[in-house]
Amino acid sequence: MNTEREPLTMKGKTSREERMQAMAFLRERYPNTFLAPGEEKPLEIGIKGKLIDQVKDSLPEGVSVRAIYVALHYYCCTKGYKKARKSVGTPRINLAGEVAGQVTEADLELGVQQDVKKKQEKAERLVLEQALEAKRREKQERLEQAAAKKAAKEVAEKAVAEKATKKPGRLYHKTNGISSAKTSFRPGGGVSSPRTTTKPTIVVRKKKTLNLPDMEKKPDL
Repeated sequence: MNTEREPLTMKGKTSREERMQAMAFLRERYPNTFLAPGEEKPLEIGIKGKLIDQVKDSLPEGVSVRAIYVALHYYCCTKGYKKARKSVGTPRINLAGEVAGQVTEADLELGVQQDVKKKQEKAERLVLEQALEAKRREKQERLEQAAAKKAAKEVAEKAVAEKATKKPGRLYHKTNGISSAKTSFRPGGGVSSPRTTTKPTIVVRKKKTLNLPDMEKKPDL
């Protein structure tokens, strides 16, 4: 037996299986009150408190007070139950299945207000869910754009690195151990002659003089 007292609240999660077990327990315990689908009758005003007081100390294993509350709420929201309480003067029944009041104009007005409130709450939840979904999509798009930019940057950096590795290097040629020259590659192959960085050496050769015998000068003819 479940003797633990639980708060009468809709907060928390109750699975469909738990609700169905609770509903089966109520139909077995109160067969004249919780009727089959299509045969529902309006329940007595204030029946919830009386129901919990009677079953809280005798619940079977796997059925909690919260599940009983959820099952009762579900039963009162079925199409058959709503149809049964739409006519003024319809008898209400208690836990023994006996008549305990009737549906009044105030009950109908209250039912209409509850239906309007539920529709408003549903619409508000829908708007909230749509707003959250829009934010989620916007965040996802930002992440995808950032990832695309990062990938493009990596590709560009890789291309620059590959281009740098393919560029011909600078070769140097020593000349007589004194100076170095820059050597470049020709398009057709081979290496061009180096360009020396030293000034060319100018060799001055002395003019040789010929020792000729003295010749007698002759007058011009």
